Formats: sequence, structure tokens, C-alpha cells
Amino acid sequence: MRRPKWYYSVVFACLMLSVSTSTWASSYEDGMHAYQNGEYEKASDIFRPLAEQGDVGSQYRLGQMYALGVLGKQDYALAADWFHKAAVQGYALAQADYGVVLIAGFIGNPQASEGAKWIEKSAAQGNLKGRFLLADLLLAGVGVPQDMPRAYKLFFETANEGYTESYVRLCWMYMKGTGVVKDETEGLKWLIIAADAGHPKAIKALEEYSTEITSDQYTEAERLAREWEPKQAQ
Repeated sequence: MRRPKWYYSVVFACLMLSVSTSTWASSYEDGMHAYQNGEYEKASDIFRPLAEQGDVGSQYRLGQMYALGVLGKQDYALAADWFHKAAVQGYALAQADYGVVLIAGFIGNPQASEGAKWIEKSAAQGNLKGRFLLADLLLAGVGVPQDMPRAYKLFFETANEGYTESYVRLCWMYMKGTGVVKDETEGLKWLIIAADAGHPKAIKALEEYSTEITSDQYTEAERLAREWEPKQAQ
């Protein structure tokens, strides 16, 4: 059976798209390999052409490198530019970090409300970092109305999905009685969990705090910490 000419055009286009997508993915993986090995200039050389073609992962990584200053001096203007390019395409991590840049005033006057909007977009996608950052904003009332019950709920949910910084926030809330009934044993439980997860500040705080409490308090908090297990992220 003879096929119409358009059939071969469509098949050729599909093949080319497949090759292009595969090359793009492998190049991004090469960039990530270089990035994770600390070869930042090499990673930048790989990510940049991909980012200029609109690849959100590459745009985000370039923004990260400029924000961290691993390509030389920190450049928050360039970081914000790349974060924004990925954020407007719906990349949740970029939305979260772009929000932080705006709130912190790294590229001008602090823009709390605008930054909070981007963090809310990230959180709405279920991103762990976005949800944690939104909880922080709700706890402090920065860019959004203060809402401690909702902040606690987000910290608790993200802690149960293994987000280490949330362990520390829950510790602080229970220790201070902020937004929850003060419970030093429960707070110590979360501090132990954070320290066990390798959080540097939690490890240091646990060493200092353990000298200020009774052995019974520590034993009970340690038991609670050992019984707790994070749920797998959905």
C-alpha cells in the first residue's frame, strides 16, 4: 500500500523530536553529574544552552549557582532572572526560590507579598520546600496573614515526609509554646529526630540542651523519637 507523502513527514518529525528530547535529557544529566561533583563551570556550560532553549531544570540550576556564588561572586540579579524564567513555566522549586529572593530583598526592596505569592504557587503543587517556606511565612505573618494552626499543620506534614528543617521548626514551636501547648519533651523529641537526620544546628543544640534536663526527660523524648517514622511522600 502506498502511503501519502505527509505520512513520511510526520514520521520523520516524530523521530527528530524523540532524538532531540533524548539528547536534552542526557545533556541535563551530564550537567547534574558535573554539578554534584563540584565542577560548576562545566555544569554551567552544559546547562546554559539548555536553559536558553527553555529547559526549566537547567534554568533553575543556573539560578542556584548564581545565588550560591559558585561561578564567582554571588549574583542575585542573574539568579532571580533564571529562577523567574523557570518559575513562570511552573517549576515548583524555582517558584519557591524566586519567592525567597523577593522577600529577602536580594534584588531591591523586599517584596513580601509578591514573594509569598510565588511560594504559595510552589506549595500548591505539593513541593516540600514550597510548603515549608509557606509555613514559615504563616508562622511569622510575612507576606500573608499570620496563621499558626495552618503553619503547624504544614510543618507537621512536611516533617512526616522527611523534610529536615521542619523537624527543627516543630522543636522550636513546642519548646517555646508558639502556636501549640508548650511541651519540652515533645520539642526535645523533634530535636533528637533532627539531630539524627544530620542537621548541624540540631546536633549542636542537642549537645547543649541535654545538660539542662533530667535523664528521665531525655529518655522519654528519645523513646518518642525512636518510635516516630516519617511517612513516604505522596
